[in-house]
Amino acid sequence: MNWKKAVYITTFLFVIITARTANAVPLEYKVKAGLIYNILKFVELPENKETSNINICVIGNNPFGDLLDKLNNKSIKGRKIVIIEKYDRTTKCSVAYISSSEEKKVGGIINELKASSVLTISDIDNFAKVGGMVEFDDASGNVVMYFNNSEAKRQGIAISSKLLQIARRVY
Repeated sequence: MNWKKAVYITTFLFVIITARTANAVPLEYKVKAGLIYNILKFVELPENKETSNINICVIGNNPFGDLLDKLNNKSIKGRKIVIIEKYDRTTKCSVAYISSSEEKKVGGIINELKASSVLTISDIDNFAKVGGMVEFDDASGNVVMYFNNSEAKRQGIAISSKLLQIARRVY
């Protein structure tokens, strides 16, 4: 089985497994939660001096319901995932999902996070164009991804070429 199929199958299985307990969450966010988990398998995040965990922070309203909680304590590349829903400026994030509720503040949030080399993910329109690293777009009915690989590299984050191959666009 090639790696593209493996990513899609793993994401599909995540959606099916979580569907039973998170019925109020729209399907698109079930898919996006699975994609976040799978993206982490294909990126190299800088080591955090304060924790060996992969801290996934949700900035703004949480559209995932309890779906991300299912990722708590899972491991990727020997690092434990910790979900942090109560973000503030002192929170040490490895990954930040910036909710669409923060659209008006997204530029400032991205600039704040740049100092910490945080992988930024959102479904805000043009997120990757304005300096975010991973943008989810579901306007066509399917979730597609845009990557700002240039910004990721500036932050010391390596995105696998395999992951970039399935992107709709890479900046």
